Amino acid sequence: MSYSIPATRPERHTPTLAEELVHMALGHPASQLMTVGGVPIRTCHHEIESEAYAVAVALVLPNKTVFNHINAGGAIDAIPAIVPLSPEARAYRTKVAGMWNTAQARARSRPS
Repeated sequence: MSYSIPATRPERHTPTLAEELVHMALGHPASQLMTVGGVPIRTCHHEIESEAYAVAVALVLPNKTVFNHINAGGAIDAIPAIVPLSPEARAYRTKVAGMWNTAQARARSRPS
């Protein structure tokens, strides 16, 4: 079996691959392809997808990195990562890490 990442922005590649590996590691059931009214659709279990994405982003953007950067007054979109990450992934990780309010407060106190 081969895996190819659809044509997406490069900053989505690592989180997408990590998410698929998390699905495998956690033993999540595979989605199913079915046809409804002649239209092919893939099943989606939102709770499972949310869990896999949360773990995947945590793997590529650890809590300590987020905490240290935000606590030092850094901007969310500048959180350092060893792989390309989208601003949306950085914002999501900041929220899940419980640092969103701190990040917003630090942003308001930053000189313009």
